[in-house]
Formats: sequence, structure tokens, C-alpha cells
Amino acid sequence: MLVVVLTLAPAPAAGAKSKKPPRPRISVNVLTLSQREVVRDGVLRVEVTTERTANVRLRGLVRGSTDITATRELRVARGKRRLVTLPVLKPALKLFTACRTVKVTISARARGLRPHRAAAPSRRLPPATSCPGAGPTPKLTYSIGMASRSIAPEPDGKWKGEPVFLGGYGIGGGTDFIAGRAATGVLGVGPQVRALTISEGKTTVAVADIEVQGWFVANRDAPYGLVDIRKEVERRTGGALPAERITVQSDHTHGGADPMGVWGGVPLDYRRFMFEQSVDAIVEAFSNREPANLYYGTAPGRDLLSNQFDQDPFNDTSHNDVVDSDVRVLQARTSTDKPIATILNFSAHSTVLGSSNTRITGDWEQVANQLMADRFGGKAMTVIGTFGRTPSGSWTAPSRP
Repeated sequence: MLVVVLTLAPAPAAGAKSKKPPRPRISVNVLTLSQREVVRDGVLRVEVTTERTANVRLRGLVRGSTDITATRELRVARGKRRLVTLPVLKPALKLFTACRTVKVTISARARGLRPHRAAAPSRRLPPATSCPGAGPTPKLTYSIGMASRSIAPEPDGKWKGEPVFLGGYGIGGGTDFIAGRAATGVLGVGPQVRALTISEGKTTVAVADIEVQGWFVANRDAPYGLVDIRKEVERRTGGALPAERITVQSDHTHGGADPMGVWGGVPLDYRRFMFEQSVDAIVEAFSNREPANLYYGTAPGRDLLSNQFDQDPFNDTSHNDVVDSDVRVLQARTSTDKPIATILNFSAHSTVLGSSNTRITGDWEQVANQLMADRFGGKAMTVIGTFGRTPSGSWTAPSRP
């Protein structure tokens, strides 16, 4: 087995005082998943965070003495995540084509800081499954399908000349009390509905995410509720995908349409359009399943959240500081370790753009989906669980606009 080590060694500070400063923690994680990626891209991808602002120097070694990467030095701000690529030297690329597992260990050197703790996790990079010594091709347990549809209105933000109101800020938008935020355009590709189906041979389940502020289970004015979406999928699939095995959610984007009518609402025909796009996405995901295995991982993401109750003086007694901050990822890969679908679950409100934005959007999820597809290949979707301001226990935060 080949061991790759990225060295960590602190440099002494000039003119240091007798009292030692706090020992900053540096954390480095390997994002590269396989040797195939190293050979294809010519780099190792890592993520670096520090508890104090520091200049961090990274390099890769084999057996502790031979360089395999160019040295990178970068400034890492306190609490910020930096994604770094370490170019692999051309002579070293052959080490990742030798049909044996490569263990990558990550370390870092912080210049100008006193001795510090540093996380040094390892990742075993598997060889290509086509290698003679790689063993049998893993049995593919599941069949996975993913599809998406646009639910964006027209480029001016309207639907057939009628206003589409955005939801999430204020109360009673579109009334004489508050004018509401009518969409004035479409941001980027605009909001979408994305769907995932998973089958283990006997049972198939589906999950769909609609990038809107919210959606009622049922409506009195038309059969376009969430239950109606599930029933229509069951009808379209001839009962092969039953309604009770379908979960449909809105991502609560504060830059998305307001099908519920709380902040001004949307035209009924636009709601019908989004209904049909949602059904189409789920049916396509069901119809286009392909064999794959599932891989699951989590990471802490509290530094990415801003809890609405962080400044609450009663946090110690009301448990407002307890949030679900895990970043969860489920990925489907083929027998050649190629990702075909990546699913992100993170409990953060879709409020990055704020109330001044009037272009319809899925907010951060819209961007995250594209970034994951670009990074891993295949398709991607984001689902929201509990929200960043909501405690993960049984206590429920009071509702606020």
C-alpha cells in the first residue's frame, strides 16, 4: 500500500513573548475521491479551515520524503473554508495508476504561529476498477434516477403578463397593507424542481424539491396541491410508483414564488405550470433509473449557519442555540466509481439574497446544485430538513416573518 503524506510543521514566531498565544487549530480534509480523479485532473483537492487567520503552506509527500505535489501557500481567514488544489508533479502521476490503494494523509504548516494542533485525517483512494488487482466489480444494489425541470416564469418575472409575487418577507404582501415583492426578472437559470427516485429492486421511493416559498398539501381553488402531485405521478406510472412513496417539499426560498398566496400569490395558470413540471420531473426520474451504489457522508457545518437566536439572552434556558448543523451528502456511483447523482441535505434558510432581491430564484440551493454537478459530474439536487434557526430537538421556535 502506498502512503501519501502532506507535512505539518509549525514555524516559530519572531520575537515571541514568554506567554504562549492560544494554539490555533488547522483542519485539512481531502476532497478527492479516487485515483481516477487524480490522473484525470492532475491535482489533489483539499479543504482548509483555521481557528485563527494564518498563512498556510501545503505540499504532498510520498513516504515522508519525496515531493509529489507543488507547494501551495495561501492566506486562510479565521473560520473561513478555503478550497485548494495541489498540482501533482508529472512524474508522480504514475503512482496513481499502479493498481493499488493510495492512502492520502493531509497536514498543513502555518507560518508565523506558535505550535498548534492540526487535524490530519486520511483518505484511501481506490484504484480504477479495471485494474487487475482491484478485485471484482462491486455489486450494484440500487437503481437511481434524477431529473429536473425549470419553473421560472418569463424573463421579465411575470407569467403571461400577470405579476408573480415572491414570498418570505413581511406579511400580507400584495395587499393595501404591504405592496409585496413582485418578481422583476429571473436570476440565473431561475428556480427549478428536482426529483430523485431510488429502488432496491422491490420498492421504489421518490423525493422532489420545488424551489418555491411554500406549497399547500391541497387547495380549494384547483387540484394542484402536493397530494395531487403525488397522485398524478402514480397515475402516470400506472401505479408502479405509488403516491404514498413520494415525498414532495418546497425549499422555502425567500426569492421564490408564493403559491400559497400569503405574500401576494401567483397566477393560477402559473401554479398549474409548476404542478405539471413537478410531475414531469418525478416521472422522468422514475423512468430513467440506472444501476448504482449509494455512498453517504456527513460533516459539521455550524460555521455556515447564522442562527436567528444567537443574540437571544435567554439562549441558556430556551435552547435557542441548538440547531441541526450537519452537512449530509448522499451520492450514487456506477461500478467505475463515476458519480451520477449527488444529493445535499443542509438545514439553512434560503435567505442569502435578502428582501431587496426581486429576481426570482432558488437562492443558495440553485447555485449549490450547479456547483455539485460541475464538481462531481452527473446530476445534483438539494433538500432542506429543519431550518438553520430552528432547534433540532422537540422545542419549536416561535414563528416569525
